[in-house]
Amino acid sequence: MTTTPRSLRKSDLARMMGRTLGKDTRSAAHGWDVHHDGVHAYVTLNFTTRAADREMFEEIREAYGKRYRLRFTEALTTDEYETMPEAYDGCSVVDILPRETPAAPAQEPQQAPAPALPTGHVAVDLPAAFDTWFADTRLALGHDDTDPECKATREAWQQGTPTADGGRRITTDSPTVLRVLTEYTDTLFTANQDEPDPAEVQAAETLSMRLQTARMTLRNAQAAQAQQAAQEAPQAAQEAAHGPVTVYVTTTDGERIEYAHIPNGDPTRVAHYLNAARAIPTYRDASTQHLTADRSAAQRIKRTA
Repeated sequence: MTTTPRSLRKSDLARMMGRTLGKDTRSAAHGWDVHHDGVHAYVTLNFTTRAADREMFEEIREAYGKRYRLRFTEALTTDEYETMPEAYDGCSVVDILPRETPAAPAQEPQQAPAPALPTGHVAVDLPAAFDTWFADTRLALGHDDTDPECKATREAWQQGTPTADGGRRITTDSPTVLRVLTEYTDTLFTANQDEPDPAEVQAAETLSMRLQTARMTLRNAQAAQAQQAAQEAPQAAQEAAHGPVTVYVTTTDGERIEYAHIPNGDPTRVAHYLNAARAIPTYRDASTQHLTADRSAAQRIKRTA
């Protein structure tokens, strides 16, 4: 597909010819001139000899031949060129037309990027040939739902989303689901031993490698999660050991009111609120009250009443 830029305006063409052929030689009766036929502008070369016309055209071609399509029509008769000056028997016409340029290739719509996976999950793309074969298995049809592993695999498969190549993308955090699918790739290999279907064999090989990568990725992710949980556990235990703390202030009128509550009892935050409360002139005093985690709601209410 090509696109054609707009034609040159008469004023554009006149300036161009003035620079190339000289403004002093512009004349409707002798020399060059610019006209417009309602569609595009063109140049006329009105000279007494054809050689002069050709020489002028060569100057135009040298100046603009690379950027425009030039069409030179020489020796027009009066019938062919109605506005030919009376002093001439013929006239040459030069059309200076925009070059057609290839249009930019249409961009294929890009598939929307896959949403970010939940922490500890992996995504596996099932090739189309495998997905088609798997859809007719007892597991996919729900006949093996009495087995929890088979049921979990079927549910992960049914919740999958279509891929651009006609397959299916499943997302899971279960090593069991990945293991069951691996067993089914082996089953597909076995089913193609006698009369192999090239598409199914290729799909089984491709999926086998993808599942191997997914199992390794999931194992590493879950190990990292366990390590992070182990590192965070002491901090959580320490925060829990403090227990919730409430900061109270006593106003100049003797009224005791709650100023701040620190659920984890962080000593740094408790000290911050105590100092802040004591810095306010309208508060006569500031104190804290610790609530142990094993107290009932009624005891806590009684303690703070």
